[in-house]
Amino acid sequence: MSGLINNVSREARQLGVAKLKAEESTNFTIGMGGKPFRNFSFTLDYYNIAVDDRIVLSNELATSFGTVSYFSNAIDTRTSGIDFVANYGNIALGNGKLGFNLAGNYMIENGRTDDNGDALIDLTQEALLFTSRPKTKWILGANYDIGKFNFNLNNTYFGTTEFRQAGLDSNLRTEFTPKIVTDLGINYNVDSNWTIALNANNLFNVLPEWEFKANNAAGSSILADPAQVKTQSNLITFNQRYSQMTYDGYHFSQLGSMFNLSVNYRF
Repeated sequence: MSGLINNVSREARQLGVAKLKAEESTNFTIGMGGKPFRNFSFTLDYYNIAVDDRIVLSNELATSFGTVSYFSNAIDTRTSGIDFVANYGNIALGNGKLGFNLAGNYMIENGRTDDNGDALIDLTQEALLFTSRPKTKWILGANYDIGKFNFNLNNTYFGTTEFRQAGLDSNLRTEFTPKIVTDLGINYNVDSNWTIALNANNLFNVLPEWEFKANNAAGSSILADPAQVKTQSNLITFNQRYSQMTYDGYHFSQLGSMFNLSVNYRF
């Protein structure tokens, strides 16, 4: 047997796996907003979310009837950060109107507040939960309306992320470098009902890039040895077949460029 077991199954009872209970959370948010002058507005919010008995998927465990994993109320966590949104619009430019918007998030804290789940989740699982998404992410956009056309351009900044792939030496981690992904949209309003839209996601085909980082002196020794570096790289990139991103480049919203042309009719 191999796979995910149900918490109320016979196998779960044999392993002593407890039934799931509801998570409990305490949320605290404080914010402010303003419109200091015409056509400009902003909001700034702080959030703090504590979750007790958070449900997580265990790493695979070898048992008498196979390799299995299960869900468990294993850990307590806390996430806090700042959200910011600003808009400045209605700017006359030629025969049209130009607008700008900026939205972003900065994560102050995202981690565990206890050690109860050490036997259930490994370094890879912890990385998936806490470090595999950017610590900061920002979107700077511009839109321009002229006649029947609307143009919008968004640049998304993905900050640094870290991961600990399964099989990677525990003295190492992979770090993804910050990148900016550009999306472009063009809309043409034929009349009050028909619209033609062209969208290009990840216009410049920006892909994730990563490098190994040492967690300690032992990790530095590994990085100083090209043969060991190659061995580690082969483990996490399937012998270099997917060396561009490893299997955790998905903090990007779009891997590769995608173009979409659509015709829309509104009843």
